[in-house]
Amino acid sequence: MSTARGAAVACMIVVGLVYNLLVPGTGSAPAWVSLILHTVLPVLLVLDWTLIDDRPSLPWRRLWLVLPYPLLWLAVVLVRGVTDGWVPYGFLLPERGLPSLLAHVVGLLATLLCAGAAVWLLSRVRRSGPKNARGGRRRAQGHPTVHP
Repeated sequence: MSTARGAAVACMIVVGLVYNLLVPGTGSAPAWVSLILHTVLPVLLVLDWTLIDDRPSLPWRRLWLVLPYPLLWLAVVLVRGVTDGWVPYGFLLPERGLPSLLAHVVGLLATLLCAGAAVWLLSRVRRSGPKNARGGRRRAQGHPTVHP
């Protein structure tokens, strides 16, 4: 479950970056909806991941797991772009040409892997707390460690 949560945090980082840096204000949703979905939620997820010490260190061999859902999403979007002309972001329009499309897709996936690597690194950061005899943190059974 922690790997899925880490992948979700990485994806939301990319959502926040893409919306706020590449396509700010271009959505059809009301401004408050876009603010919550594209700014508030990514920030809250990063804060939750960083400040709540309730996950194990994520193994680097699982970093690739940030990719399947976004790759599937990209495939569906690109097929729709070719078949009916709809894409959620103008930079994914097939008529902009293959070099532009490939550059954006590679850039998105590279950004996702960087965000994933940051999340994986953050999974190794622990806030200070009481240690047990083996050097690990003491936790109440089934409850996260509460730090003052």
